[in-house]
Amino acid sequence: MEKSKHPIFDRLKSVFLLFKKKPAIIELGGDYDQPTIYVANHAAANGPFTYGLYFPRRFVPWGTYEMCGNISERWNYLYHTFYRKKLKFSPLKSFLIATPFCVISKMVYCVAELIPTYKDIRLSSTIKHSIQAMQDGNNVLIFQENSEDVGYCENIDRFHRGFVLLARRFQSKTGREVPICPVYYNGKRNLMIIGRPVYLRELHSQGVNSDEMVAGFFRDRLNQLNREYASM
Repeated sequence: MEKSKHPIFDRLKSVFLLFKKKPAIIELGGDYDQPTIYVANHAAANGPFTYGLYFPRRFVPWGTYEMCGNISERWNYLYHTFYRKKLKFSPLKSFLIATPFCVISKMVYCVAELIPTYKDIRLSSTIKHSIQAMQDGNNVLIFQENSEDVGYCENIDRFHRGFVLLARRFQSKTGREVPICPVYYNGKRNLMIIGRPVYLRELHSQGVNSDEMVAGFFRDRLNQLNREYASM
């Protein structure tokens, strides 16, 4: 069912595996025999790298549109927003990492089949491409924590709602519900916890109806996974 990645992907992955230790993975069970939306924490710079190497099912990720732009746009996003603002790196450290990575980043994201995200009407293209990816048999992995003001925190405070829109649009277009599965990666423990998939109808039956309430449910669920399992 799962779509094959670009042939370069496996070669790159085999190299990166030499530098990144495999995390312990806890799976809490569920039906994974259908396309699923995985809602995960970013875990600073560590999360996407770890998910890309060791997540037990293939996926296409969402990522900010700036990383799909030209080299100047990529450098500006990496230096000013990602490393300086979100990760709180020093100017020198940010420059030394952003400069070489911006050169290869577009290739990395292309082979990962990253779907660019937007904060305006262009989000409709993100939803369209994501639905097509799922109809092609792919899973979609989405980082929804709001890191604009305080960067990436172990305890997630605010959550974006794009994944809820995707789930609703997928059901509207296909007539099928898509499971939404919470995932938390704790970098300090090198531990990945994959929670039980949840359907919107389950939440609606509990009175969790609005997009904001659904986003809050999954934010709390991610934090709960970390508290319950990373402290064991």
